[in-house]
Amino acid sequence: MMAGASQSKRLLVACLLLSLGLASAAGPTVEPIGASDRSAAVSLFKVQDDGSYGGLKETYEAAKVFAALDSFPADPSKTFAYLKGVKPGDVEAAFYAIGAAAALKHPEAQMSGQILVASEGLSKGTTLDELYHGAVALATAKKAGWLKKNSVDKKTLQAALKKLQAFVTEDGSWRSVDDDSDGTALASGKGLEAVAALIELGLSTSEAGVQEIKGSVEKLVGSAEASDDSFVFFDASSGSPLLSTAAVAKGALSLSAALGESLPIVEKLPGVAQYLLASKSTSSPVLLSELVDALSIISTNSFSVPLVVSLAKTSLSLKSNDKLEVSVSTPLGAPVAAPVTLKRAKRAGAENALFTNENLEGGAFDFLASKPAVGKYTLVLEVEAPERHAVVSPVKKELRVLGSATVSDVMLTVEDDGGAKKEHKVPASKDSFRAAKVSATHSDKLGLQFKVIGPDGAAFAPQQTFVRLAHKSGVDALFPAKGAGGAYSFELGLGEVRDKMYHQSGAYTLELILGDPFIENSLHTVVANLDLKLPPAPEGAPPPPADLSEDVAPPAEIAHIFREPDKRPPTAVSTLFTALSLVPFVGLLIGFAALGVSFKGFPSSGPALISAVMFHTGLAAIAGLYVVFWLKLNLFQVLGALAVLSVFTAFSGHFILSSLADSKVKTA
Repeated sequence: MMAGASQSKRLLVACLLLSLGLASAAGPTVEPIGASDRSAAVSLFKVQDDGSYGGLKETYEAAKVFAALDSFPADPSKTFAYLKGVKPGDVEAAFYAIGAAAALKHPEAQMSGQILVASEGLSKGTTLDELYHGAVALATAKKAGWLKKNSVDKKTLQAALKKLQAFVTEDGSWRSVDDDSDGTALASGKGLEAVAALIELGLSTSEAGVQEIKGSVEKLVGSAEASDDSFVFFDASSGSPLLSTAAVAKGALSLSAALGESLPIVEKLPGVAQYLLASKSTSSPVLLSELVDALSIISTNSFSVPLVVSLAKTSLSLKSNDKLEVSVSTPLGAPVAAPVTLKRAKRAGAENALFTNENLEGGAFDFLASKPAVGKYTLVLEVEAPERHAVVSPVKKELRVLGSATVSDVMLTVEDDGGAKKEHKVPASKDSFRAAKVSATHSDKLGLQFKVIGPDGAAFAPQQTFVRLAHKSGVDALFPAKGAGGAYSFELGLGEVRDKMYHQSGAYTLELILGDPFIENSLHTVVANLDLKLPPAPEGAPPPPADLSEDVAPPAEIAHIFREPDKRPPTAVSTLFTALSLVPFVGLLIGFAALGVSFKGFPSSGPALISAVMFHTGLAAIAGLYVVFWLKLNLFQVLGALAVLSVFTAFSGHFILSSLADSKVKTA
């Protein structure tokens, strides 16, 4: 038994949500890029007043997303003006500027300065990032028509290739710097894309270094990890596996395109696409940019385009005429005509399949025609992929069939301590009851029996079945109803709950609560109104809570009251006391004059002069620190600075005093 108003309510909600989550969990959802994704992606990037999207890098990321999704801003003129005004900086900035201008199809891009920086980065770069940015920026400029054919020297390309080879490890992965560190998938993707860019710039594919790197791709792809969901991903242990997987897919496919031959990554593309789509998110511009860019390259490669199979609806209601609709598309959502067969449809917990080997004419099938039982079904689909397309086999999807349940034969019984029973039949319809009115005492026993009928007319067992006893004050107790085969019963000795109800007599309700993830009309209704008499609370028993809604209501607003500031003295008084605080300093100057203090003994050259200047500077700094302390600093800040200045002044003072003593000895 569970009691306490807020506790039982929260537990009930938690149980219902848990049952819903467990029953509907079907693994990660794999859907192609759709209209909602495009809208969310475009809305993620907001153009600023200067025409950028928050900076040069952010503008590049936005441009890549716009190009891949073919959703360009209505008026990119401000962004064009921004890119035109970007002054050449380092090779990374040149990479972003050229990439953004090319992706946005800038009609009048002035990229000569950026191209020069990229050329220098390629020829003088020593890190993987510098070589990657330089090579890819120049290849992008060449595709956009901003770079003349063969304008990059052959020796420069060969030298860059040799530098890139130094980053390849024995297992086929790449490292970011030329040392003994381990390689990563993210660096590997950049390295392969850089080599592809060198080939596009004119590097011969017959170069020994190119062939060596091509051979390393097989080792790199062989390190990919696979899940039970047919997902393929890279380097899950370092950084973001999404970024790593996207980088390898882009780099390896770019190298395949540059070489004009299929590399081992092509065989992994269906699983890679499944993983990327299952991980898609429109919350981060960086992740979204890399994800969409990779999916764009995967969807347009000339070797094998992976297909994505999706359901128009993942839930079908028995009350509707909806059909099972299956669509086939590229990862970016372009439809592909491909025959689909429903090889098997089986409900969770069932021994036999509901359907086998059903052809989906036009991608649709009347799944509800046979009046299937409610529940979760596993669909196994077979897709006949067209030429130069591939699909994960078998394709598994989850479908939920929903329906309505009814409660019948509701009987409420009240049994007194002598064994005499009174039965109260509670008329029930699909969603409501005509609540019975009964009286009872703490010595009586309360019983409730009922049946639950599913949408097919057979007995049905909901995942959650509770009975709630609640006082008008809000105090309640929650009990699970026991049953099997759709028949449920509940018994409660009312004397057992008197402490839980704080011995409160009066009006109570007996409520029935049914919940199931496959039932559309989950039930929470009153089956009886009770007039319950309980014995008075014993001496020392805790009183009932005053207001049980307090723990679920918004907390009272906290109003902070700050102390009124003290009244300040008149300005004239403050000025007078400030002047008086300077009197000791004036007295010090008068004292110096009376004693005949002069600067005749001040050193004029050598180390003594330097020490004297340092000593007096330290004294002046300490005096200045006191002034700043008076104006703005706190005590802890002053003590820290004073410690440093004191050491400095002490050492310089000791040195100058020693110098003066030595000079007096020599004079004597």
